[in-house]
Amino acid sequence: GSGSVLCDPARPARLALVLEVQVRTLALTVPLTRGLPCEVYCHTSRCSAVVSKLVCFVDRKGMRTPSKPRLLLAHSAAVVQLTLERPLCVELHADCRTMGRVLLRELGHTLAAGIIVAVLR
Repeated sequence: GSGSVLCDPARPARLALVLEVQVRTLALTVPLTRGLPCEVYCHTSRCSAVVSKLVCFVDRKGMRTPSKPRLLLAHSAAVVQLTLERPLCVELHADCRTMGRVLLRELGHTLAAGIIVAVLR
């Protein structure tokens, strides 16, 4: 399944395969790079994913910068594109704060925490 979510039939929740997420990396042992496999936790759902693109850095005020990152080190902020293994029921953080938060984990370690800024597919 795609998660246990009740919603209004007139306004169904979105199923996403590709997300754009604004993340803040935590204490990483290795850099976060394109192609990195990870687990995405959103609300009560979990799904395997791949970091498919590092879109841009985010400055301290939360504004996107024009520079495109090659990798993300510990305690940096950026917008990344995630490709999910299966459809996941999500909402934009602007629409529903609880359903718009995600965690990226790998091998029992939390890599980054973030918010969903766009559902691309």
